[in-house]
Amino acid sequence: MKVRSKATTTLLVTLVMALVVMGIAYARWDKELFIQGTVNTGTLDVVFANVECSDSGIDPGYDKDVGSCSVCLSEDSETMTVTINNAYPCYSCAIDFDLVNVGTIPVKIESVTIDNPNPDKLTVTMTPSPDDLLGVQIDPDGSVHVSLYVHVEQPAEQGSSYSFTITIVVVQWNEYGGS
Repeated sequence: MKVRSKATTTLLVTLVMALVVMGIAYARWDKELFIQGTVNTGTLDVVFANVECSDSGIDPGYDKDVGSCSVCLSEDSETMTVTINNAYPCYSCAIDFDLVNVGTIPVKIESVTIDNPNPDKLTVTMTPSPDDLLGVQIDPDGSVHVSLYVHVEQPAEQGSSYSFTITIVVVQWNEYGGS
């Protein structure tokens, strides 16, 4: 029995020594590498710019300065409100503007909303139409030109002011879900 015990002990010692040698060999082959990196994300930013209204004095198509059109941009130039003052039936004006991508990522137009609370008194037409703008891509430093035509309808009350707001939502070019 002692012979077996000695043989078992020798085998165990040999296995332990083999494992130690393999561990040392593996440790000599192993190397740690450290990778450092920086990720800079882009910016998504589109603004209304180059806004011009056709009524700069004498009413378009007439010889009197009665009605007026004013355009107000929010502080961040991302919301546009148009106000028609001292309106009368058949007064009209045109507003031209650009949507400018001042960010670093290409964008696509996801939605266009004209919030006109007085559709029976104001007709607002956009060129290109809101549907035609959907999916249009604007590259960084690029722009899309848009024109609005505003017509005051017969039910409008003399001397009244009417306002509407334009909201255009853009998304990162690869996040556009439209067709």
